[in-house]
Formats: sequence, structure tokens, C-alpha cells
Amino acid sequence: MPGATRRSRSGDHVPLRRLLDREAAETLLGEAAAARPGGHLALIETDGTAFLGSGAWLLPLTARLRRELANVTEESIAVATGVRLFPLRIGSRVVGGLVARDPVAESMVTILRQSLTMIVRKALESRDLGQETLDRYREINLLYRLGETIGASLDAQEIPRLLLTEAQGAIQADAGAVLIASDGRLGVGATLGRPPVVDGMIEAARRITDAVMESAQPRIEMLPGTESLPLAAILCVPIRAQEKPLGAVLLGRREGRTVFSAGDEKLLLAIASEGGVAYDRALLHQARVQRERLDEELSVGRRIQLSLLPASSPIHPGWEFAAIYRAARQVGGDFYDFIEMPEAPGTVNLVIGDVTGKGVPAALLMASTRAVLRASSAGGQAPSGVLERTNQHMLRDGRTRLFVTALYGALDLATGHFTFASGGHDPPLWVRGGTRRSKLLTTRSSILGAFGVLDLEDRRIAMTPGDLLVLYTDGVTEARDRRGRLFGERRLGRAVTGAAEGSANDVADAVLDTVMTFAGDVPLPDDLTLLVVKRLGPG
Repeated sequence: MPGATRRSRSGDHVPLRRLLDREAAETLLGEAAAARPGGHLALIETDGTAFLGSGAWLLPLTARLRRELANVTEESIAVATGVRLFPLRIGSRVVGGLVARDPVAESMVTILRQSLTMIVRKALESRDLGQETLDRYREINLLYRLGETIGASLDAQEIPRLLLTEAQGAIQADAGAVLIASDGRLGVGATLGRPPVVDGMIEAARRITDAVMESAQPRIEMLPGTESLPLAAILCVPIRAQEKPLGAVLLGRREGRTVFSAGDEKLLLAIASEGGVAYDRALLHQARVQRERLDEELSVGRRIQLSLLPASSPIHPGWEFAAIYRAARQVGGDFYDFIEMPEAPGTVNLVIGDVTGKGVPAALLMASTRAVLRASSAGGQAPSGVLERTNQHMLRDGRTRLFVTALYGALDLATGHFTFASGGHDPPLWVRGGTRRSKLLTTRSSILGAFGVLDLEDRRIAMTPGDLLVLYTDGVTEARDRRGRLFGERRLGRAVTGAAEGSANDVADAVLDTVMTFAGDVPLPDDLTLLVVKRLGPG
């Protein structure tokens, strides 16, 4: 506003000797005094000491002048016989005084005071401008240093310590802490000072910390300063990144030290802002590294899992076998197997299974179940017996809450008899050669790993030349399109019969293509596995 200037940014008193050129001021005082010979003029500091014009008449008035300048409200004050004090004001701030001793003309003193006030105002403005320039330079230098320290770190655990170190370097404090938000609570990321004092500061600041986190605005809190908590003030600023609250910085100062200022708030906000961006970036980097590590581990797990599945289908005269496996994730819980036992030549045991759930847990149980089924196949037991033994093993192990559906069958290559039992699995699809009709082979069945006693039965069919047998998991029938419709068993039957004249591989490919076309861009909700057996016709 007119007639006012900004307060010195440092907040400290600036003496006249730093604002006025001595020679120029002496010239002004001399010219004013010459207008009325015999009078005396002097310029004094706010502490009453003379800057210009000292003399025997002025020295005894020093204490009185200091008191008057400390509380002055009038334009002039009589301080002794024939001596008047004219305060020099810049806005509401008294920067010194002009003392006149008769017979100096009061009108001349008024003009002189106005001239001196204008000169001091310009000097203060120049000083403030220089201080602002220096502050900008310091802020730029601070931000550059923060970029080299905090900004260069990708260690989320190290950044709170770096942030507190920079804060202490820029804003001296007796205690400090960086609090980091995690799972809805604030934990301590780094501390500065004696542990009892830091702990007390964190506890005392709990209320304002919550307020700062919510409002995103810094706060300065005054404390009474006790023996257990010898702090007089706490400065708290938020740590944020992309409008997301990440934590807060606390600094505390003991009684007797300068209270935190708006400048301290501004500096700490700049440091906390850089720290928030760096911390958020470090968390993203950490998550990316963990994700890449997990992806690599899952990739290894996928290769191991695929190595457990048959490398190729059996080759026998008069028969064709084909299999397709697609995991919904990198690893899955579906499995299939072709088991040929030396003690039962001419027989191929077919296995298909599905572990409830997906991902790594399902893959681990899949590997275990596959091994148990293979071991249970020894001795030529009926399919229901193999599933019974597998179920008992799973119940004894009992360390997982996952269950398994499985279908186990023995195919006699000479007679075409296929005997199978189902442990809660989807029924096989049977297509008779030349009929273009499909039939679901249902049986009594119970899921494996859930019950001590299973209600199973062995069922036998006779495959003749041209017949197809399709074993599958629910990843086929439960595939969905954009409208949420299930692929279902009818579409499966149509896909199989439509390709029945082709080879076993043709049938498997046709089913897979039909499912993927039906689903479109909708991801498969579950692992998908197909096992196709075809008995060839004469010739």
C-alpha cells in the first residue's frame, strides 16, 4: 500500500548505518541546520545512540530517547527543554529518529524527516529485493541438492533418513521424525535426537499430525516445555505425492531458541515435497522389481509345471491321442497324463484333473496329485480304487484347503473298452462314429480331498472304429462371452461333432478355436485342458 514497505525478510532490526550513506545524510543535516544557525540536528538509532550529529547535549538523552522510540505513537515528542524527537517510520515500523534542538525550524525538520524516510524506504526495498534474490538462489540450490540426494534414491527405506538429514541441515532442530503412512497407520521412518524426546514429541503431536495429514497444510504448535518434553515448538508438514498423503515430517525446538517461522515452513514443505515424490517413485520401483522377480519365478514355475505334463501323446496303431493345455495364469491347476504301465501292456491309462483355485497354490497341489495318481496306478487297480487311494493320501496330508476333481480311466487298445471313474469331474463326451451325436458319460462321483468316504463307481464303454472320446476341464464349458453367457456342454458337443471327421488333433484344435472365438476379448476365467481320443476306422 502507499506509504508502506515490506518488513525485512529476516525479521531482524536493520540499523540506520546499514541503510543510509553517511556522507549524503551529513549533507542533508548540514543544509537543514544552516537554515537556522545555532540549532542542532542528530540522527539516532532505535537504541538511542547517535548515528550522526552527536554532541554533549545529546549524550545524556540516550536512555530517554531509547524508551520513547520503543513506545512512540506521536509525530514528535519533547524529550528535554528545547529538544524534540521526530520518529522515522516505514509503515508501522520505527527505524530510528531525528532529534532537533532549538532554534531549528520545525518546518525544515518535517521536510528533512520526509526526505530521510524516503531514502530509508528505498534502501529497505533494495535490501528486501536482494534478500529475495538470495532466498531464490538458496531455494534453487536446495532443490538441486535434494535432487542429487533424495531424488536420486530408489530405496524406500533410506529416503526418510535422507529427508530428515536435509531438513536438519536447512532448519536447525533439537528433535525430528519422519512418519510414514502404511495400512492406515503412521509408522516411524526416521528419527533425529534423543529417543525419549523424539517419542514424546511424536505423542504430543499426534493430534496436529492427523490434522496436517488430512488438510495437507503445515502447522506450528507451541508447547509448554516440561522436564520430560523440553520442547517449546513443533513444526509439522505433510509428505505427499500426486495428491496422495504419504506421511508427515516433525521438527521440534527447545525453549529459548527462535520459534519456527513461515520461512521454515516453506523450506520444510519443499524438502517434504521432494521426499514425497522420491518415496512414491521408490515404492513404484520396489513394486516393479518385486513383480519382475515374481514373474521370473512364475516363468520358472511354468516351465517346471509343463515339464510334468506329457511331452507328447502316445502313438499306437488304430488310435489317435491329442491334448491341449492353457493356463489362465502363468501357472495353473489343471493337469492331464497318459500312463502306460509295464505290467499292463496294451493299456493306456488316461488322467485329467482340476485343482480348485488358480495360480501357484493350485500348481503345487496339481504336481502333488499327479504324482500320487501315478503311484496309485501301480498294481492294476480299478479306476475307482486309484481315486480312493489318492483321496486318502490327500486327507492324510491335510495341509491345504484346496480340493481336486479328477477323472481316471483305463483304455484297452485291443478291445476298445474304456473303464473309468470320476472324482467329481466333468463327464466325458462320447461321439459314436458316423452318428454325429454326442453323449455325456455321467457316473456317481465325489470330489477328492474333501471326504473320508467316496461314492464312486466304475463305468465301461466300448469304443468302436470312428468313435471319439473327449475329456475336458470346466475351463472349457465355463468360458464366457461379453454378454456373460457360458460356453456350456451343448456348444462343446457341436464343436466336437462338427470336427469329428478329422483327426484327434483336428478335433482338439476345433474345440479350442471355438471357445476362443466365443470368448473374444474376455479372458478365460479358469485353466483349460482338453484330452481327445479317437479310434480309427479300417484302412
